[in-house]
Amino acid sequence: MNSCGVLKFLKTTPLLQEPAITLKRVTINMVQGNWHEVELAICVLIPVTKLEKMVIDPFGKLYYDGEWSWTNDDASDSPWVEKSRPFVCQQLKEVKIDAQVIIL
Repeated sequence: MNSCGVLKFLKTTPLLQEPAITLKRVTINMVQGNWHEVELAICVLIPVTKLEKMVIDPFGKLYYDGEWSWTNDDASDSPWVEKSRPFVCQQLKEVKIDAQVIIL
């Protein structure tokens, strides 16, 4: 399920927005800067009051065809650096939380 599908699922099931487990660290990989990825991050940040750290990674690990692999592309010439990263930073800066948010 892609991040848009997960976001729709979370928004239609409000009881799941209040986690039964305590998350301390979350990493969201393969972020391209789409609105639904930012909304997904916010849906995790707000209700998880014990969250210490969230990492937003445009690359990271990808599970494909039964195996984990790293996607360490050169970010210097990608749209992530000029457009997407600043957008994600701005949107998440507006969320008042205690967790450390690292945007690679």
